[in-house]
Amino acid sequence: QIVKCVQGIAVENVTTSAISRNYVVGARDAGYYLRNLKYSTVDANACDDTNNASSVPAYTDRSIRGISYLLDACTSVSFKNNGSEQCFGSIWFFKSCQNVDASNNLCISPQSDYTGAGQIALFHVDTYARNLALRNNLVYSAGITALQGSAVAAQHSDVYVNVVSTNRGFEFVDNVLTNNLYDSAASA
Repeated sequence: QIVKCVQGIAVENVTTSAISRNYVVGARDAGYYLRNLKYSTVDANACDDTNNASSVPAYTDRSIRGISYLLDACTSVSFKNNGSEQCFGSIWFFKSCQNVDASNNLCISPQSDYTGAGQIALFHVDTYARNLALRNNLVYSAGITALQGSAVAAQHSDVYVNVVSTNRGFEFVDNVLTNNLYDSAASA
């Protein structure tokens, strides 16, 4: 368990590893920074209050881009059963990832007040993603805050895919984004 930190759990350059059952609360930047993981599993982790000024009283710079889970240059990673609650900025950020299966993850009450110039999204797929599968994830967004400061609505997306890059094999199937836990998938 990590509480009130600049960055939560950071793991780089590992092969056949398991990152599971960790809890990060009140990170200012990234709850989980996972870079260059290969043939690994990320399972049953939790992230709460990422980039939330109320969690870190001395923190007032809302321009920092909070990200709950940042996967950068990961290959053949199973990313499942992870949770995010009351987090600001992007929730799941996939950058230059290949053959990643992100499924059965949960996001409750995402917040969206990042005030910088960049894009924020619940699902953010950036450059050079290959064969990324986002399946059966649930976003329950009741109580989401309005964008504040210099941010505009166009900077927030539920799903953002950078189509300018060379992304290939992107799959987005059976995800539920809802304001009511009892909505059917068809109406969500």
